[in-house]
Amino acid sequence: MQAYGVDGCKAGWVYACVSEDGVGIGTVARLCDLVEMVPTGSRIFVDIPIGLRDDSGVARLCDQQARRLLRPLRTSSIFSAPIRPIIGIKDYGQANSESKRLSGKGLSKQTYNITPKILEVDQLMNSHAKAREMIREVHPEVCFYGLAGCRPMRHGKKTKEGFAERLALLARLQSEVEQIVKTALARYPRKMVATDDILDALVCAVTARLDDHWKTVPSVPEVDSKGLPMEMVYCEL
Repeated sequence: MQAYGVDGCKAGWVYACVSEDGVGIGTVARLCDLVEMVPTGSRIFVDIPIGLRDDSGVARLCDQQARRLLRPLRTSSIFSAPIRPIIGIKDYGQANSESKRLSGKGLSKQTYNITPKILEVDQLMNSHAKAREMIREVHPEVCFYGLAGCRPMRHGKKTKEGFAERLALLARLQSEVEQIVKTALARYPRKMVATDDILDALVCAVTARLDDHWKTVPSVPEVDSKGLPMEMVYCEL
Protein backbone atom coordinates (compact mmCIF):
# COMPACT_ATOMS: atom_id res chain seq x y z
CA MET A 1 0.00 0.00 0.00
CA GLN A 2 1.29 3.45 -0.93
CA ALA A 3 0.66 6.43 1.31
CA TYR A 4 0.90 9.97 -0.07
CA GLY A 5 1.08 13.29 1.69
CA VAL A 6 0.39 16.40 -0.39
CA ASP A 7 0.93 20.12 0.17
CA GLY A 8 0.27 23.05 -2.12
CA CYS A 9 3.34 24.82 -3.53
CA LYS A 10 4.17 27.34 -6.23
CA ALA A 11 4.83 24.48 -8.66
CA GLY A 12 1.32 23.15 -8.03
CA TRP A 13 1.45 20.35 -5.48
CA VAL A 14 4.42 18.65 -3.83
CA TYR A 15 3.88 15.10 -2.66
CA ALA A 16 5.73 12.57 -0.53
CA CYS A 17 5.18 8.85 -0.95
CA VAL A 18 5.87 6.35 1.84
CA SER A 19 5.73 2.65 0.97
CA GLU A 20 7.56 -0.63 1.55
CA ASP A 21 10.12 0.58 -0.99
CA GLY A 22 11.00 3.71 0.98
CA VAL A 23 10.24 7.41 0.70
CA GLY A 24 10.05 9.60 -2.41
CA ILE A 25 9.26 13.23 -3.26
CA GLY A 26 7.68 14.59 -6.44
CA THR A 27 5.50 17.37 -7.82
CA VAL A 28 2.39 17.54 -9.98
CA ALA A 29 0.73 20.52 -11.58
CA ARG A 30 -2.77 19.32 -10.61
CA LEU A 31 -3.91 17.01 -7.84
CA CYS A 32 -5.93 14.99 -10.34
CA ASP A 33 -2.63 14.06 -12.03
CA LEU A 34 -1.51 12.35 -8.84
CA VAL A 35 -4.87 10.61 -8.40
CA GLU A 36 -4.65 9.21 -11.91
CA MET A 37 -1.08 7.92 -11.53
CA VAL A 38 -1.31 6.17 -8.13
CA PRO A 39 -2.61 2.62 -7.70
CA THR A 40 -6.17 2.03 -6.58
CA GLY A 41 -6.19 1.56 -2.83
CA SER A 42 -3.54 4.19 -2.19
CA ARG A 43 -4.11 6.87 0.42
CA ILE A 44 -3.68 10.56 -0.31
CA PHE A 45 -3.69 12.92 2.66
CA VAL A 46 -3.91 16.56 1.57
CA ASP A 47 -3.25 19.76 3.49
CA ILE A 48 -6.29 21.65 2.21
CA PRO A 49 -9.83 22.22 3.54
CA ILE A 50 -12.20 19.72 1.93
CA GLY A 51 -15.65 19.65 3.55
CA LEU A 52 -17.02 23.22 3.38
CA ARG A 53 -19.96 25.15 4.73
CA ASP A 54 -22.31 26.84 2.23
CA ASP A 55 -23.56 29.91 4.06
CA SER A 56 -22.60 29.75 7.73
CA GLY A 57 -20.03 31.92 9.48
CA VAL A 58 -19.54 29.28 12.17
CA ALA A 59 -16.07 27.77 11.85
CA ARG A 60 -15.96 24.05 11.09
CA LEU A 61 -15.64 21.95 14.24
CA CYS A 62 -12.38 20.49 12.93
CA ASP A 63 -10.89 23.99 12.69
CA GLN A 64 -12.10 24.90 16.18
CA GLN A 65 -10.86 21.70 17.80
CA ALA A 66 -7.53 21.74 15.96
CA ARG A 67 -6.81 25.17 17.43
CA ARG A 68 -7.48 23.82 20.89
CA LEU A 69 -5.10 20.89 20.33
CA LEU A 70 -2.30 23.23 19.26
CA ARG A 71 -2.64 25.74 22.12
CA PRO A 72 -0.79 27.86 23.00
CA LEU A 73 2.05 27.78 20.47
CA ARG A 74 0.66 26.82 17.06
CA THR A 75 -2.97 27.96 17.08
CA SER A 76 -2.31 30.62 14.43
CA SER A 77 -1.49 27.88 11.91
CA ILE A 78 -5.20 26.92 11.80
CA PHE A 79 -7.52 29.26 9.93
CA SER A 80 -11.21 28.89 9.28
CA ALA A 81 -12.12 27.39 5.92
CA PRO A 82 -14.05 29.66 3.52
CA ILE A 83 -17.62 28.98 2.48
CA ARG A 84 -18.07 27.13 -0.80
CA PRO A 85 -19.86 29.85 -2.83
CA ILE A 86 -16.87 32.23 -2.75
CA ILE A 87 -13.98 29.90 -3.61
CA GLY A 88 -14.29 30.53 -7.36
CA ILE A 89 -14.34 34.34 -7.12
CA LYS A 90 -11.16 35.81 -8.59
CA ASP A 91 -11.22 39.23 -6.90
CA TYR A 92 -10.44 39.46 -3.18
CA GLY A 93 -12.71 42.44 -2.52
CA GLN A 94 -15.64 40.73 -4.17
CA ALA A 95 -14.95 37.44 -2.41
CA ASN A 96 -14.72 39.19 0.94
CA SER A 97 -17.97 41.09 0.37
CA GLU A 98 -19.82 37.95 -0.73
CA SER A 99 -18.52 36.04 2.29
CA LYS A 100 -19.85 38.79 4.58
CA ARG A 101 -23.20 38.84 2.78
CA LEU A 102 -23.75 35.08 2.89
CA SER A 103 -22.17 34.14 6.21
CA GLY A 104 -21.76 37.35 8.19
CA LYS A 105 -18.00 36.75 8.30
CA GLY A 106 -15.24 38.33 6.24
CA LEU A 107 -12.47 36.49 4.43
CA SER A 108 -8.82 36.86 5.39
CA LYS A 109 -6.29 37.51 2.63
CA GLN A 110 -4.37 34.42 3.76
CA THR A 111 -7.42 32.23 3.23
CA TYR A 112 -8.31 33.93 -0.05
CA ASN A 113 -4.83 33.20 -1.44
CA ILE A 114 -5.43 29.44 -1.27
CA THR A 115 -9.00 29.48 -2.59
CA PRO A 116 -7.87 28.41 -6.10
CA LYS A 117 -6.45 25.21 -4.60
CA ILE A 118 -9.51 24.72 -2.39
CA LEU A 119 -11.67 25.05 -5.52
CA GLU A 120 -9.47 22.59 -7.42
CA VAL A 121 -9.80 19.96 -4.69
CA ASP A 122 -13.52 20.61 -4.14
CA GLN A 123 -14.24 20.11 -7.84
CA LEU A 124 -12.09 16.97 -7.91
CA MET A 125 -13.79 15.45 -4.87
CA ASN A 126 -17.23 16.13 -6.33
CA SER A 127 -16.50 14.73 -9.79
CA HIS A 128 -13.98 11.90 -9.41
CA ALA A 129 -14.95 8.67 -7.63
CA LYS A 130 -11.35 7.47 -7.26
CA ALA A 131 -10.33 10.76 -5.66
CA ARG A 132 -13.22 10.61 -3.23
CA GLU A 133 -12.20 7.12 -2.14
CA MET A 134 -8.57 7.93 -1.34
CA ILE A 135 -8.26 11.64 -0.45
CA ARG A 136 -8.69 12.88 3.12
CA GLU A 137 -7.93 16.21 4.76
CA VAL A 138 -5.04 16.68 7.16
CA HIS A 139 -3.19 19.62 8.68
CA PRO A 140 0.61 19.28 9.05
CA GLU A 141 0.80 20.91 12.47
CA VAL A 142 -1.91 18.59 13.80
CA CYS A 143 0.00 15.66 12.27
CA PHE A 144 3.24 16.75 13.96
CA TYR A 145 1.30 17.21 17.21
CA GLY A 146 0.05 13.62 17.14
CA LEU A 147 3.37 12.07 16.11
CA ALA A 148 5.12 13.97 18.92
CA GLY A 149 2.97 12.35 21.58
CA CYS A 150 0.19 14.96 21.41
CA ARG A 151 2.54 17.90 21.88
CA PRO A 152 2.57 20.98 19.62
CA MET A 153 5.84 21.87 17.96
CA ARG A 154 7.78 24.44 20.00
CA HIS A 155 9.09 26.52 17.09
CA GLY A 156 7.52 28.01 13.97
CA LYS A 157 8.00 25.84 10.90
CA LYS A 158 9.72 28.56 8.88
CA THR A 159 12.50 29.03 11.45
CA LYS A 160 15.80 27.16 11.55
CA GLU A 161 14.82 25.67 14.91
CA GLY A 162 11.40 24.68 13.61
CA PHE A 163 12.89 22.93 10.59
CA ALA A 164 15.31 20.97 12.80
CA GLU A 165 12.57 20.07 15.29
CA ARG A 166 10.24 18.68 12.63
CA LEU A 167 12.97 16.91 10.67
CA ALA A 168 14.24 15.16 13.81
CA LEU A 169 10.73 13.91 14.60
CA LEU A 170 10.24 12.58 11.07
CA ALA A 171 13.68 10.94 11.09
CA ARG A 172 12.73 8.93 14.18
CA LEU A 173 9.84 7.44 12.21
CA GLN A 174 11.48 7.12 8.77
CA SER A 175 15.24 6.67 8.94
CA GLU A 176 15.95 7.88 5.38
CA VAL A 177 14.01 11.13 5.70
CA GLU A 178 17.05 13.38 6.24
CA GLN A 179 18.64 12.30 2.95
CA ILE A 180 15.30 12.51 1.14
CA VAL A 181 14.82 16.10 2.32
CA LYS A 182 18.39 17.02 1.35
CA THR A 183 17.88 15.56 -2.14
CA ALA A 184 14.52 17.32 -2.58
CA LEU A 185 15.94 20.68 -1.49
CA ALA A 186 18.69 20.31 -4.10
CA ARG A 187 16.27 19.20 -6.82
CA TYR A 188 13.54 21.83 -6.43
CA PRO A 189 14.31 25.57 -6.29
CA ARG A 190 12.70 27.49 -3.41
CA LYS A 191 10.68 29.58 -5.89
CA MET A 192 8.87 26.35 -6.83
CA VAL A 193 8.86 24.29 -3.61
CA ALA A 194 9.50 25.84 -0.18
CA THR A 195 11.45 24.01 2.50
CA ASP A 196 8.42 23.73 4.78
CA ASP A 197 6.30 22.41 1.87
CA ILE A 198 8.57 19.34 1.77
CA LEU A 199 8.32 18.71 5.51
CA ASP A 200 4.55 19.20 5.43
CA ALA A 201 4.13 16.68 2.61
CA LEU A 202 6.31 14.18 4.47
CA VAL A 203 4.44 14.39 7.76
CA CYS A 204 1.13 13.98 5.90
CA ALA A 205 2.48 10.86 4.14
CA VAL A 206 3.82 9.35 7.37
CA THR A 207 0.40 9.95 8.93
CA ALA A 208 -1.33 8.30 5.98
CA ARG A 209 0.89 5.25 6.46
CA LEU A 210 0.12 4.74 10.16
CA ASP A 211 -3.53 3.75 9.86
CA ASP A 212 -3.50 1.74 13.11
CA HIS A 213 -3.09 5.02 14.99
CA TRP A 214 -5.54 7.25 13.11
CA LYS A 215 -7.77 9.69 14.94
CA THR A 216 -9.98 12.43 13.54
CA VAL A 217 -10.74 15.95 14.67
CA PRO A 218 -13.56 15.91 15.61
CA SER A 219 -13.97 12.25 16.54
CA VAL A 220 -17.36 12.26 14.77
CA PRO A 221 -16.91 14.55 11.75
CA GLU A 222 -19.57 16.85 10.40
CA VAL A 223 -20.65 16.24 6.80
CA ASP A 224 -21.18 19.06 4.31
CA SER A 225 -23.97 19.47 1.76
CA LYS A 226 -21.99 17.44 -0.80
CA GLY A 227 -21.49 14.54 1.60
CA LEU A 228 -17.83 15.39 2.27
CA PRO A 229 -16.54 14.99 5.83
CA MET A 230 -15.28 18.09 7.62
CA GLU A 231 -12.38 16.47 9.43
CA MET A 232 -8.64 16.41 9.96
CA VAL A 233 -6.93 13.04 10.25
CA TYR A 234 -3.91 12.59 12.51
CA CYS A 235 -2.08 9.82 14.39
CA GLU A 236 -1.86 9.55 18.14
CA LEU A 237 1.45 8.00 19.16
